This record gives sequence, C-alpha cells and structure tokens, in this order.
Amino acid sequence: MTGERNDTVKNEKCISVGDGAMAKVKIDKNLCTGCALCTTICGEVFELGADGKASITERYRSDDESTGEVPDDIECVDSAAESCPMGAISKE
Repeated sequence: MTGERNDTVKNEKCISVGDGAMAKVKIDKNLCTGCALCTTICGEVFELGADGKASITERYRSDDESTGEVPDDIECVDSAAESCPMGAISKE
C-alpha cells in the first residue's frame, strides 16, 4: 500500500513492525548504575557506553548518547524502562 511504512526490527527479545510513530527515550546518567539489565532486555536500543553506564545505540541516538528516538512499538524499550532498578530510563 502506498504511503505506509512496514519496517521490521529484530532483536533477541524485540520484534517491531513499525507504523512510523517515534518515541523519545532518555537515560538519566545520574541514576544509572551500569547494571546492564537494559542491554540484556533491549540490546537493539541500549548498550553500555565508555563511562560504563547505559547509552542509546548509535542507530537511535539523538544529540548525545543519553537521548534518542525509537519506533514507538519496540516493546522491549518499555520492558527495559520498567525493569531498570534505578528508574533511569524514560520513554515519552
């Protein structure tokens, strides 16, 4: 169908068929302890940075490694945010 987007993003725990809607994701580096739970749950979006704390992968990164935009329907982002023991991940 013309004008529709149908992207598929695959990760071990994350499959998305996107409709084009994007969500803002932010990591509060002051709260993050670098436990890497988010990278285990959603490695497509999160990785550990040089500082040993969570970062947004380059694919979804915005201005810096702590902010990014991801397809809204990548459910593993919600799971990672809910599972973060420090509450360092937010999604809008």
